[in-house]
Amino acid sequence: MARFYLHFHNWIGIAPDEEGRELPDLEAARHAAIQAIRDVISEEVRHGRLDFRGYIDIVDEAQAMRCRVPFSSAIDIRLGDLM
Repeated sequence: MARFYLHFHNWIGIAPDEEGRELPDLEAARHAAIQAIRDVISEEVRHGRLDFRGYIDIVDEAQAMRCRVPFSSAIDIRLGDLM
């Protein structure tokens, strides 16, 4: 297991992940980031706001940037008629 840090950036500001979490690999860290984004988006929608400008930077134990996960990649938006 490796330690990954999920640093959160959105319209409010930056929330650095000081503790990190032990995860099997980068794909698991990306999945954790997507779940965190979905939680934030859900809360925003409950308050009548939806802002996709944010992202989570995934950083490894050596503080090397491994991946950026934009909010827009965490949800599939479909607009328009069904027909």
